[in-house]
Amino acid sequence: MNISIKHNLAEYIIVISIFIILIIALFITWYDYDKNKKIDLTKTNHYEIILLIEKQKFLCRSNEELWIWKNEKKEKCFKYLNSDEVVDFFNKTVFLKNPYDHKGSVYYNKKTPLKFIRGRNYLIFNKNERYIKIFTLVDYNNKLLNNKLFY
Repeated sequence: MNISIKHNLAEYIIVISIFIILIIALFITWYDYDKNKKIDLTKTNHYEIILLIEKQKFLCRSNEELWIWKNEKKEKCFKYLNSDEVVDFFNKTVFLKNPYDHKGSVYYNKKTPLKFIRGRNYLIFNKNERYIKIFTLVDYNNKLLNNKLFY
């Protein structure tokens, strides 16, 4: 009887060890999936901003003040908006969200920020030369996406 109890105890320890290893493997897999999902969402937000700036630039090339951006919804062209209104367009109309803190994704800066926060899209406007610089910190080895678009 003593031998069977020791044998059963060893089996339980092996089963519990396998279960713990599986839980650790699942956690690591979930963590990698979540991290990659946030990185992809950050990149998608960055490229969505670029796409919408290019689209409105194309649709606003005449002297029209409004452009259709989605399902017949009209918005003012960026050249007629101030920087805060453009940021509000991306955060409140397009609903771009930062995947890391679930707040607004787009922020206005007067110059290049000294410290970037991952997942945020920083817009820098130059009204005289009519361009927008877009900076986005992706949580992938601190990769910084950087674009300059004319509107």
